[in-house]
Amino acid sequence: MTLGYPLRALTREELAAYLQHPWQHAGITRPVFTEEALAAGHDWAQGIPRRLNRSAQACLLAAYSAQQP
Repeated sequence: MTLGYPLRALTREELAAYLQHPWQHAGITRPVFTEEALAAGHDWAQGIPRRLNRSAQACLLAAYSAQQP
């Protein structure tokens, strides 16, 4: 049997908190994404957490590869 739970889309404010949460546990207190980037990511992903995760991970990997903060 497979279980599923439909998650609602996150608001822009929830998105910022959702993305910041793991960084706080890692000791990172500064914002990682600008407000403009969060807004663009939210619009692109339509607030869907899984899409947001994939997009954020790709952005962080690209910044790391380019040695950019």
